[in-house]
Amino acid sequence: IVILTILYGFSFMCSAFMSNAAVAIILTPIGVMLAAMVNVDPRPFLIAICFGASCSFITPMGYQTNMMVYGPGQYKLKDFFQMGIPLTILFWITAVYFIPIFWPFHP
Repeated sequence: IVILTILYGFSFMCSAFMSNAAVAIILTPIGVMLAAMVNVDPRPFLIAICFGASCSFITPMGYQTNMMVYGPGQYKLKDFFQMGIPLTILFWITAVYFIPIFWPFHP
């Protein structure tokens, strides 16, 4: 659970500054390697990477639509932090709770 939590957190932190597809591609081998090191099914780690990479609410740079509304909506970076950080933490807790239920560590 701790490794899953850290992997999800690292994934959403990276996706705040680069594309979610790039984060998923870069972290997938790390997730598979970590699963092999602790002798568990790699699927929960890969799901955590995908969910974390898709959780780009903290900055406008993380997702194209955020950048599209950033200028015309006259948003500030502070606006993304105020709404994005609580939403990201909520998703993080929910994902770490439900991922092992739907994708168990041992098949």
